[in-house]
Amino acid sequence: MDPVRKAVSETMVYNMGVGDLSAFQEMLAAAENGNWTLAAEEMCNSKWYVQVGAESLARQMETRVWQ
Repeated sequence: MDPVRKAVSETMVYNMGVGDLSAFQEMLAAAENGNWTLAAEEMCNSKWYVQVGAESLARQMETRVWQ
């Protein structure tokens, strides 16, 4: 995984812990398959996304560009 997407994943673990991140099964599967658009969409379809205001993190996951 590239440094940008790795940082997004690490931020998610920091915010919610490994246990809660593991509930993002569709996002994790999309990321594993290199489908970054779907991975970002799955991030957006979560309560965590709204609570944290994770727009920039989802963009980083999709585009591999620091926000």
